[in-house]
Amino acid sequence: MSELRIYEGQRRWVADNFFSSIKKVRILKNILSFVLNSYWYLIYHNYLVKNRELQNKYLGDKCFILGNGISLGDIDLRKISDVYTFGCNEIFYHKYFNEMKLNFYTIIEPFYSFRRDKNYIEDINKLYSETYEFFKNHDTVFFFHASLKKYFKKKHFFLDKDIYFLLGDKYNLNKHSLAYDITKGISFTGGAVFTMIALSAYMGFKEIYLLGCGYTYSPIQLYHFYNRPKISKKHTKSEINNRIEKFIQENDGLKLFGIEEDDEFIYPLFVTDSPVNHFHFELKKYFEGKGIKIYNVVPEGFESPIYEKISWEEVLLKINKGSL
Repeated sequence: MSELRIYEGQRRWVADNFFSSIKKVRILKNILSFVLNSYWYLIYHNYLVKNRELQNKYLGDKCFILGNGISLGDIDLRKISDVYTFGCNEIFYHKYFNEMKLNFYTIIEPFYSFRRDKNYIEDINKLYSETYEFFKNHDTVFFFHASLKKYFKKKHFFLDKDIYFLLGDKYNLNKHSLAYDITKGISFTGGAVFTMIALSAYMGFKEIYLLGCGYTYSPIQLYHFYNRPKISKKHTKSEINNRIEKFIQENDGLKLFGIEEDDEFIYPLFVTDSPVNHFHFELKKYFEGKGIKIYNVVPEGFESPIYEKISWEEVLLKINKGSL
């Protein structure tokens, strides 16, 4: 048995060793991004025409953006069912997923059609078949990378759903050429939270609340609600402490923030003092200039160094007063 168990069903993502090594060399990452985005735009730009109908469709409204950080697991998502919600990736593992209304959903990863290795194909098939199955009974609007359209048609995924396709711009995450017009390539495909904020802004939302976005906290809250590290309570207290200590030693920069538990498991809560991704500063400045306010719902003991901090209790008070 491993020292600390992580949810074994998590996907490997497409950023395997090859892509990870590319990303370590900034100039190679930028060249690869430019080439791929240029190619995809040349091939798939016609898929973006439909997106125009979404511009300012919800002008002046408010929405929640759901990251999948550990703190989201503690949130009763049923309480925000009367407000527009935007989820991503494995949000469907949340215990209240089938009891809430999720209006919008995205996975922004492209489909690397040139990849033919077994692991990649297995991961892609599992990810999208599982996602489609979870959403069969949900009336949700989907946003996917345009390179997936032919793949979906071949696999018969989401053909009965309301889908819009996206592309990144050639200079993705370049602060000097930010763009969020989804009828063209956008600059916000470097992460699901970035993408959801940009899409919300394009659709006209003027007040955005981030929920479960642990990577925007200080200290940064690591892992996801569905795959957080855990240790069986069958172990002695000494064994549990030793395993936590070894896990910290094997993962540079990790700190133990606290311990949570249920009847079966101990759940260490890990953080890091690493700075929040600087692109959040650029994003906040960019959209504030367009009259959009972004709040960050932050749990007790954490700060929000970029977005305005608000507690879940304050959010519930707003909901009860009808101001949200």
